[in-house]
Amino acid sequence: MQSKVNAVGETLAGIPHLKLPPAKLLNVLDAVKRAGPERPLVVADIRGLFPGMSEKSVIRGMALPAGTRLQLVRATDDTIVLAPNGGGAFLSRLSGADFVAFAIRATAITRYGIRPALLADPGGMEFEISGMGKRSREPIARFVSYLRFFQERRLAWSAAGFRVLPGPNYRTKLDLREGRSLIDEELPKGRLLSLDEARSALLRRLWKDGVLATSFDVDDLFAQLYSGDRPPIQLWKQAVRGIDELLIEGTSYGSLIVAQE
Repeated sequence: MQSKVNAVGETLAGIPHLKLPPAKLLNVLDAVKRAGPERPLVVADIRGLFPGMSEKSVIRGMALPAGTRLQLVRATDDTIVLAPNGGGAFLSRLSGADFVAFAIRATAITRYGIRPALLADPGGMEFEISGMGKRSREPIARFVSYLRFFQERRLAWSAAGFRVLPGPNYRTKLDLREGRSLIDEELPKGRLLSLDEARSALLRRLWKDGVLATSFDVDDLFAQLYSGDRPPIQLWKQAVRGIDELLIEGTSYGSLIVAQE
């Protein structure tokens, strides 16, 4: 039993500590959408959700760590904006809660290495970590509270009219030929684009066309096209790694250019 606990503990060790109550997440995303991109305006809007609490506790302690670590928000010293996946809470065919439920599971698998079977059974996850110390259990217990609050409703995906759906690992494999056409139609040629700018443009089109995907699926498309014959894009390396990076074989990329014909 102890070896099993250790194995599960190692798998879950990378889960971030999310101090923001899950019931407040959609409110935070709505504030970012409404008040962004200027950071002071977003900060003021989010603080209004937590009367009597300090800016440090609300913004740096809860809202931004949760939003950024779940790949739903991007923050700099001057700006706070929705990440490409955060935009899905408002722009996809799903309700905000249903898209966030999908996105946080895709993030857990892609960024934190959590197995789909553990995400499917939050109660089992809690049981497996019962032998850990309190400090080790708390981040996982908080993440489980997110899984319980944002419950997966796969029937809602089809009901919303999506024709291409993710598999059991919450990932959607995009067709390379269709991906080339999508890039040609949605991204300007010869101009340096941030990866988030390119991701958002393609995701908006995919959702409109009935393909349920996240930025991680778009990243896979970029990586495959970049490494193939006659790549339609060139990825640009960045010296400093960031939360919005595309990491390919240890190299961090932060922007791209669509090739001129």
